[in-house]
Amino acid sequence: MTNAEKEQSLLDFPEIQALKDVLLDIAPAREFCIAYSGGLDSRFLAFCAKQLGFKAHLLHIIGPQIAPDETALALKDAEALGYEPLLVPASSLSLPELARAGTRRCYVCKRHLFETLKDIARKMECEGPVCDGTNTSDLAVYRPGIQALEELHVFSPLAMAGISKPRIREIGRAVGFPNPEQAARPCLLTRFPYGTTPTQGELEALADAELFVANDPFGAKLRFRIRMPNKTTTLLHVEKKSFDAVPDADIELETLIGKLGQKFGNRLPGLRAEVLESLSGYYDRLQQPES
Repeated sequence: MTNAEKEQSLLDFPEIQALKDVLLDIAPAREFCIAYSGGLDSRFLAFCAKQLGFKAHLLHIIGPQIAPDETALALKDAEALGYEPLLVPASSLSLPELARAGTRRCYVCKRHLFETLKDIARKMECEGPVCDGTNTSDLAVYRPGIQALEELHVFSPLAMAGISKPRIREIGRAVGFPNPEQAARPCLLTRFPYGTTPTQGELEALADAELFVANDPFGAKLRFRIRMPNKTTTLLHVEKKSFDAVPDADIELETLIGKLGQKFGNRLPGLRAEVLESLSGYYDRLQQPES
């Protein structure tokens, strides 16, 4: 299929025509930067940009809050799309206001990281704006980081074009976008309670442990997070739907916890497993008063 045919295939979807119009409006020189995490949304924006004839520069943040295997996969996926991302070192761990921010932690972190990205974009002399992969589904939930994007004039073309997360997956499946079912993987800071600042060692421990689970034959079948709600407790949270789909899951989970304990020891203090209906919003739910 030629490039023109690929573009026309995408433009068969009204939302993609709307996306092209948005990009032409905010980046008339057809050049812009993408804050590229390697997640579904920023990958989809990068995919569409290339198919629609735009020059996108992918900026990928590296730091202790990003698991190394996540960066490796992001780079591999970008290469498959025909990109070579620029790696941008940035960490919010040293910010004293991070712990003080409480439930607005994401705002503090995002503001710092996107200030760094905008500075890089200026030094690159990119003719267009910095954009991110926020979509309309993100606007329907509590996301304090979106305020930081607005303050810094970072554009969210997918949201501006009215594209939701389910629609990204639907269009992706239809046009051959790689891995449209990719699950979300929030930054490692979200594994810790509001009002705390984890150490680099704690972040590394959870990143290593999550990679271990992902590579385990049983763990690979699960949707999960590993969280550290305090200095003496580590929780392997498993989504109930994925747990129930595996035969003998109770026995397998007990075995997996044993493997983790043997492998990581004191790096995962007080390790135990919990099966949850939803992985998202764990610490937000803890903030809510009991009825």
